[in-house]
Amino acid sequence: ADGAGPRRFVVISRTRAPVLNAPEVGSSLSCWREPGELIVVVTQTYNGWVRLADGIGWMQAFTPDVGPILLCPLFVQDASWPARRDLGREALRVARDKGFQYAEQLLGGVRDALRREAEAATRAAKLGTNLEPALLRLRDALLSCKSFGIHHDQVDVAERLLQSLRHGWLP
Repeated sequence: ADGAGPRRFVVISRTRAPVLNAPEVGSSLSCWREPGELIVVVTQTYNGWVRLADGIGWMQAFTPDVGPILLCPLFVQDASWPARRDLGREALRVARDKGFQYAEQLLGGVRDALRREAEAATRAAKLGTNLEPALLRLRDALLSCKSFGIHHDQVDVAERLLQSLRHGWLP
């Protein structure tokens, strides 16, 4: 994201996640956040803790044993995102003006690229070779999907995969 300030995150753990009163594992419980719940974060530490904007407490963004707990969605908080999104939507509009099949081919190609890049990044992580370029290609494929307004499970899974692989967690 560009610059300092609050950031939106989503709880991606399979079970509810604890909000603690201090950024340490033994701290007392403040409350719980549910899977899929959006939260606003004002502070992030280098060891994986985030402070919630509502002042209610701290959460771990990830743990070595659980993996990712919170996800900061890619692109939507970047200053350049609205222009990128508008460009993608305009390209899709032009394709639709040429005919339904053109738009469907375009969207299908973008979805296929995301699937291929997610598979390639997973292979690279398992082999331990060329991971950084694979992660960049996966990020670019996610940008394409989001720019064209593709929001479905495949995009969510790929975004979680990207975050997991960046932290060294294999699926």
